[in-house]
Amino acid sequence: MKKHSIGQICVAKETKGMFVVSFYEVTRSTTNTCEIRELRKEIISQISDEQEVTPIPGEYISLPMRKKVTPTGAIQIKDDLYAWPWTGTNYWQPAIIFLP
Repeated sequence: MKKHSIGQICVAKETKGMFVVSFYEVTRSTTNTCEIRELRKEIISQISDEQEVTPIPGEYISLPMRKKVTPTGAIQIKDDLYAWPWTGTNYWQPAIIFLP
């Protein structure tokens, strides 16, 4: 298994419901587990009912949580939700906050 580095940002996309994107930052790491915190998102643009979002590193919206790292390197957030290393690209999600 690959150990995640401290400060690494990971992204998870919920596939049930609204397809919401969440970003997490690794705050501690071992080979089998990671301590992560969810990051606040910045809305880059919005078109109709979709918005383009990107993480804001260091701006946490959750307490630290210890999660298992799978053999593929994904961080298991919930039974059916996994976070993968972020490539630096913005993501689209349904609009949660509507901009005027």
